[in-house]
Amino acid sequence: MRSWRRRFADSAIYQEIFDEIVLQAMGRDGKPKGFFHLDHRTVDAKHAVITDTHVTPANVHDSQPYLARLDRQSERFNLNPYAVGLDAGYFTPTVCKGLEDRSIAGVMGYRRPTHKDGYFYKREYVYDAQSDTYTCPHHQEIPYKTTSRAGYREYHSDPDLCTNCPGRNRCTQSANRVKVVVRHVWEDAKERVNARRLTPAGKKIYARRKETVERSFADAKQLHGHRYARLRGLKKVMEQCLLAATAQNMKKMALLLAQFLTFFYALAAPRAGRIAAQIMVLHTFLTISSNQHAST
Repeated sequence: MRSWRRRFADSAIYQEIFDEIVLQAMGRDGKPKGFFHLDHRTVDAKHAVITDTHVTPANVHDSQPYLARLDRQSERFNLNPYAVGLDAGYFTPTVCKGLEDRSIAGVMGYRRPTHKDGYFYKREYVYDAQSDTYTCPHHQEIPYKTTSRAGYREYHSDPDLCTNCPGRNRCTQSANRVKVVVRHVWEDAKERVNARRLTPAGKKIYARRKETVERSFADAKQLHGHRYARLRGLKKVMEQCLLAATAQNMKKMALLLAQFLTFFYALAAPRAGRIAAQIMVLHTFLTISSNQHAST
């Protein structure tokens, strides 16, 4: 017993366990490696005003807090969004169904599905909603069999038909010669969201997303220290993100007010020209600032 403990203690099992836990804590595929947090941000499409920022650990998927944060914005600010533009990370059955339940048109980016070389693509298996069956590339019907706890409906082929099928090697290599095709119970909502992406309105919404939320993150990283967390802990990182978003919104509102006043003064005194109008705007801001300072 004593020698067994010595051999176990000298092995690398503890190091392997530690390394695996660290890798799981460091993040997800496609994300930078390291201990970090994610800032989930929502931006207004008209003026790029930040309406929500929410921080989570890096191993939390983007889609998990989305619907709850969307509901919070609608309730807190009395918003009634009719469309949202999201990247491909939000293209999940839960988010698509949740948006439809809220009567919100979702437009999401496209992510190429994983595919194993030498096999049929999933799109080659045609679904028939009326009979609730799939048809394989060799025109054999694949009926529904069961639903998993994760909400995926499973369609199993007939092994007797698949045994002598000339395309079986491109379909399945399972020992029981059964091809299983899965379909989420909310797959219809995903298909409708994906179809909206290809419409003229959907392309316009998604193009506007790149001009607003991506620019907002870029400004936060470049001008507001968003590349690194200044303090440790989820609560303190949340405070940093809220302060950065507040500063960005204040700058945005000041810019919009300056543009409005420039236009107003240019109309009021067209002969003065653009430079005179900008001088009037600067005088207005200085007056407001001095009045606020005197009142405090």
